[in-house]
Amino acid sequence: MMRRLGVALALAVSWSGIGSAQDVDNRSSPVFLERSYIFHRFPPHDLLFEAHLAPHLFFHQGLYQSGGRIYEAPDFAARSWSFSFTPMVRLRMFSTRSNPVRTPSFMPKFNLQLFWASLVDPALRLDSPIRVVALNAIPWGHHSNGQEGCLYADQTMDANGNCSDGVLPPGTRRTTNKLNGTFSTNYFRVWASYRHMRLDDLDADQLLRSNQMCTFTLGIEGNPQPFGPGTIPNEQKALYPTSRVFSVVELSWKAFRQSWLNGRMSGSAQVEYLRTVAPHLSPWTFSAELSQTLHRLGGWGVFARYYQGMDYYNLGFLDDTRYVHVGLVFDAVRSDEFGLPPNVAPVPGPSRAPSLTRSLMGAMDRVCDLVR
Repeated sequence: MMRRLGVALALAVSWSGIGSAQDVDNRSSPVFLERSYIFHRFPPHDLLFEAHLAPHLFFHQGLYQSGGRIYEAPDFAARSWSFSFTPMVRLRMFSTRSNPVRTPSFMPKFNLQLFWASLVDPALRLDSPIRVVALNAIPWGHHSNGQEGCLYADQTMDANGNCSDGVLPPGTRRTTNKLNGTFSTNYFRVWASYRHMRLDDLDADQLLRSNQMCTFTLGIEGNPQPFGPGTIPNEQKALYPTSRVFSVVELSWKAFRQSWLNGRMSGSAQVEYLRTVAPHLSPWTFSAELSQTLHRLGGWGVFARYYQGMDYYNLGFLDDTRYVHVGLVFDAVRSDEFGLPPNVAPVPGPSRAPSLTRSLMGAMDRVCDLVR
């Protein structure tokens, strides 16, 4: 027990240092990127705790710096971009001999993002909601577990390091070698995000802060072959989903404004379709999450999540799971969305004819208004 608490505390303290640094300047604030988690699951199945650590290291983040330009003229869209690197790690510590962290996931990736920000209703100026449209891409990401054994439990390795298949009894499902089985793939991911933000009244520090955020995301992932060093091998490709389509809806709003518990509450749901999964698995996964972060703790908070579908943890891709996750979450997103521009009337701009894109954004704005 003391060892488990010690490891979890060390992770939390180290991440607090990263979190505090990110909270000082929103040029390193992630938008439409993963949060970090440390949690337990139910049923535990000998798990002590799990962690999903995703620090985002920015080469450039221009969204917040150029965001104030949206007030210059009606229908003006502030364009910006972001490029970052994420040395992401997932790990699970188990309650067995020596409490091993068994086959951790090493998931380094690059993130490229293009942003377009504009006022929903320019006539309202500072009282108008803001919409942010983003095209996000992971041009190259890697997922491996640092092991060198055979992938499947029925395989044996010869002196030259080659694995040969064993003979499985009829009707027996193949299982992965979770002790030291090798796992590796490279992937790309592309997703589009739409965010509708309502802002608080002007603060004394001359910043407009988001009060409510409504976000829609739709994207795809592929694991092509070949795709650089560490690409997916043939034997893994036979049962691993090499392409995915996912969709996410998230609502976020400030809570307990005049309390020590002042922070942000978020609720989200994700549905994912997996292509070419093992025959005994459903091609669908579903997750729903509710979290509350606290501003006084620099973005730390608590969360609960329900997950159902293929296990997302490297060698678990042949397991059908249903878990409840409860634990700590760290969200490095800054609440200082846009600096206040000079208080002058916006310059009239040319009228624009209706388009399919503008009609679609208007429809999503109206949906977000329903949950105001």
